Amino acid sequence: MHTRCSRSWLAAVTPTALVAAFAGYAVAAPPVNDTPAGAIVVSSTGGTFNGTILEATADIGEDPLMCGLTNSAPDVWYKWTVPAGLPTNAQIVASTCGQAAAFDTVLALFTGASWPTNLLDCNDDYSSSCPTRSRVSAPAGAAGTTFWIRVARAGGGTGATGTFTLSVTTPVPPPPPPPPPPGCL
Repeated sequence: MHTRCSRSWLAAVTPTALVAAFAGYAVAAPPVNDTPAGAIVVSSTGGTFNGTILEATADIGEDPLMCGLTNSAPDVWYKWTVPAGLPTNAQIVASTCGQAAAFDTVLALFTGASWPTNLLDCNDDYSSSCPTRSRVSAPAGAAGTTFWIRVARAGGGTGATGTFTLSVTTPVPPPPPPPPPPGCL
């Protein structure tokens, strides 16, 4: 036999009573850079960042075929703007290779003035020497160009999450060797 609760019991459940009932329970919030709007700004010279995707959400509307990711992949964002005076042949390189990570990372590199709109590079499992880490790169281009870096967990959905270390560098390739002297082949 079912016992019915009276409406007077329901009326007794006040917001104050609910807060008191759940006092002591921690509710985790997503990381500040959970969406592109909260992207962590990378300095003009790059840097190394310790981050987390713990409690991160998936950004709906991203390309579901990007490096095997789905819209359910938890992710966080960083952004870097090409500074004035950077040589035009400089690169932006973002990598979790050689860095600590508690999960199989996927990196994606976008451009876009105020939002990541143009996918330039995407990588999961960079090389045999970097099997569960990732590396993306692109020519830096003109001063003022904004690059967006997405760090996500491979495979989407639920599973291993946690911390990672992201390295962002802006190397300038060496100049090409001089041409051989006349008469040399």
